[in-house]
Amino acid sequence: MCKVLKCIFLYLLAAIYLPFKFAWGQKSYVDSLEIALHNAQNDTNKVLIISKLLEIYLISGDEKGEQISEQGILLSRKLGFNRGEMLLSRQLGEFYQRQGKYAQSVFYTNNSLQIAENLQDLVSIADAYFTLAIIYTDGLKQYNLAIFYALEALQIYEKQNHQDGKANTYNLIAWVYGMTNQHLDLAHIYIDKAIRIAQRTKEKKFLAYYWGTKGLIYKTENQLDSAIFYFQKANQDLEKINDKAIIAYFNIFLGEIYLQQAKDKEALRIYQQAVQYGTEAEAQDFLKDAYLGLSKIYASQNQYDKAYDYQKLHLQIKDSIFNWTTSQRLAVIQQEYENEKQKVQIALLEKEKQLIQEEKRTYIISFLGGLFTAIIVLFLVVHNSRQKAKANMLLQAKNKEIEAQNEELRQSKEEIEAQNEELHQSREEIQMQRDLVAQQNLQLIEAQNTIISQSEQIKQRNIYLEKIVEERTQELKFTVQDLLKHIQDLEQFSFIISHNLRAPVARIQGLINIFNQEKIEDNFNKQVLTHIFQSAQSLDTVISDLTEIISIRKSLNTNKEFVNINELVENELASLDNALKQADAFVEKKLNVSAFYSVKAYLQSIIHHLLSNAIKYKYPHRPLRILITTSMKENYFCLSVQDNGLGVDTSDPYKIFGLYQRMHTHVEGKGFGLFLVKTQIEAMRGRIEVESIINQGSTFKVFLPV
Repeated sequence: MCKVLKCIFLYLLAAIYLPFKFAWGQKSYVDSLEIALHNAQNDTNKVLIISKLLEIYLISGDEKGEQISEQGILLSRKLGFNRGEMLLSRQLGEFYQRQGKYAQSVFYTNNSLQIAENLQDLVSIADAYFTLAIIYTDGLKQYNLAIFYALEALQIYEKQNHQDGKANTYNLIAWVYGMTNQHLDLAHIYIDKAIRIAQRTKEKKFLAYYWGTKGLIYKTENQLDSAIFYFQKANQDLEKINDKAIIAYFNIFLGEIYLQQAKDKEALRIYQQAVQYGTEAEAQDFLKDAYLGLSKIYASQNQYDKAYDYQKLHLQIKDSIFNWTTSQRLAVIQQEYENEKQKVQIALLEKEKQLIQEEKRTYIISFLGGLFTAIIVLFLVVHNSRQKAKANMLLQAKNKEIEAQNEELRQSKEEIEAQNEELHQSREEIQMQRDLVAQQNLQLIEAQNTIISQSEQIKQRNIYLEKIVEERTQELKFTVQDLLKHIQDLEQFSFIISHNLRAPVARIQGLINIFNQEKIEDNFNKQVLTHIFQSAQSLDTVISDLTEIISIRKSLNTNKEFVNINELVENELASLDNALKQADAFVEKKLNVSAFYSVKAYLQSIIHHLLSNAIKYKYPHRPLRILITTSMKENYFCLSVQDNGLGVDTSDPYKIFGLYQRMHTHVEGKGFGLFLVKTQIEAMRGRIEVESIINQGSTFKVFLPV
């Protein structure tokens, strides 16, 4: 009794004192435990300390856990410390499960379960069932068995009101239902229960796992936005505890969702992070799925070399995991066979022990019967013989039963060998299929390259045709515009001929009618001749103007060349030097574009008329200021001439640019200059704009296409 109380005291001491040591750092905590193990004088103390160390190694994956746990189990058996053996067996089962050694994990977990059943320790029984459920979920992928063990564990945890046990089991059942797309409504109920327990008990690590399970259920239901939210929430909490393996696992689901949403960029980033974390955590199962996701992304982006490389990595790990899982399943089957064989042997030994005890009891009765009468002795001998005969019959029946079981075991062994042969054939078929897939991938790449080449040719041909159509359309557009312009010009020429030509001709005819041919030297006749000469000059001027306009319209002088704008402006300023001095003019130049490919004669005429108008229509009570600028605006060369003169009314553009139209009549002119400027600009497919304020000045802007 004292020994048991001492063990309990030491265990409580380790549970209370050592967590404070753990606060100083995991390494110092482990060091203190190892020192305590080395200095422990009592084997029971060693078992308890080994259990605490194994909890650490279970998380870190340190291989020391396997060595010290087996040492602890041997010590527990030596001491008859069943509870210590049970605890260490369950922890070692979890240790092997995390390392993927499922056969060893099943063996030690079953050992823990058997001891817990003997001790009638309900929570430990539930813990063993829960560990078996994890093995058949994550390792062997036998979900029906996983649900069976999980429900067995949950039934006990709920009766015992074990909060952490209930929460973890709820999560495991919900995860299996989410993975197998079964009972999703029930899965939501279970995971919500687990989350409420974790929030109440403030188990942040478990809560992170539960968020991930919630995300998996929503993914299975195709509620992708909710799934993304919970997976990201889970990863944020897992980053804090640096659980990279589970982060990689959840990232694989996130990558699948982003692929489904056609968010290749996000999927690529997530899968690359999964590869990084999976590599650091040596999580081969997760690396396999991450490589498959990257292969799909690069295939969708037509990067077949990278897609093939990642597909190859995926298949390599998949084969490795398949071989390992198959060997583990076979080992589990072998382990179950050995367990059954051991149970049969134990049953036989128990029966043999009973027979020996029965024989001893019979001999004692025979010895005591010798003290009685011969009849009683005879009776006892006969009775003993009958008991022996009955025992022999029972033994023969049991032997036959053992032989039948041996026959079943032999058949099971043959079935296992047949399964091995099938696995070998399956492996060869997989290799053949892989070679076929590789060949098909090469053919697919060649076909894809051909399609890409043909698509590029078609694309280039379409671009060429579209360009030709666009050019023809533009030419047709310009042709229509020219036709409309010619029609407008014809109407205008018709008006000019009917008015501007008719007026001087009518005057000449009238003067000829009053001309006195008999008195040629008469003073009146001289005056008439003078008027006739003036009318003829006016008629000649109109005809000259019309000839120049028609010449521009027909583009008779549109030979283009590189024009030095600065030189052109200087020449025109020099030709107008006297007029500029008389106007007391100051000319400022900002020629940002000094050369331009255009018709030099037209540019010279445009600059000349714009400067002449600025001088002619200066404001009488202030010095003239002229600003000449050149610049590039989008695809146009812009020439601007700004003055501070009289300004014009811009409400009627025809009054400004119409033929023989004048805005100011107090200055000599005939309204031809700006019309000529506009005609020359339009001949070069440009445009002219005017901005003006009365009595403040005007700005004429010329835009010519580059």
